Amino acid sequence: MQHGRRFRALGLALEQPERVASLVLACPGVPGCPWPPGPEEDAGYERLLAAGDVEGLTAFGLRSWAASGADKAARARLCSVAPARPTEDVHRLPGPPVFDRLGALAGLPAQVLVGGLDLPPAVGCAERTAERLGCELLRLPGVDHLLPLRAPAEVA
Repeated sequence: MQHGRRFRALGLALEQPERVASLVLACPGVPGCPWPPGPEEDAGYERLLAAGDVEGLTAFGLRSWAASGADKAARARLCSVAPARPTEDVHRLPGPPVFDRLGALAGLPAQVLVGGLDLPPAVGCAERTAERLGCELLRLPGVDHLLPLRAPAEVA
């Protein structure tokens, strides 16, 4: 399973640095960042993608990314993005992996946020991203991958 498919902020910063004054990255999944193989459930994810199964993708998201609870708001959030999942690679721009180029942004003011309940590979990616950027990593205890939903004040 590939992660970080929609990571456009860093791509813009790398390609057009004059347009970016600072970065705040919430649970970044950076293309090229080492990501261990996922659980066996990932094969199920690929089947859900191929079928365009919105309900199945929502349920998968709740199991994987909503460790703080599968409440109504989390379900609505994950259901709203599920229809775009099967076609998200269409919007991915070709080019060298972003992770390998993060050092070019080391002087840019940045902060990386990650939920303390996020999946370990996602936390690891956030740690490595902050290290490469030379910036602060802010861990939000008790928060899962849905940072804007779970901790809107901290994200703002």
